[in-house]
Amino acid sequence: MPALEIPGFGLNLPDGPSVLASLRVLGALEVAGAFSFQAPVFSAANIAADLVIPAGFNALSAGPVTINEGVTVTIADHSTWSIV
Repeated sequence: MPALEIPGFGLNLPDGPSVLASLRVLGALEVAGAFSFQAPVFSAANIAADLVIPAGFNALSAGPVTINEGVTVTIADHSTWSIV
């Protein structure tokens, strides 16, 4: 498996079946191919900025989730946001 490099973001993960790393994404992240992670997975309990779930995508959050006053959450057609 080749190293993962994201030009312009300073992320370069070495070859190998397992890499211990931390990546914080502010915005959308699309992953093509296989993707795995180890528990726990964290999701924000508070939505503090406008959020758009684009058409053809679904979102999943662990609840409860609070949306700040004045913040808009937009869920496009053919998309869902599940809060479990």
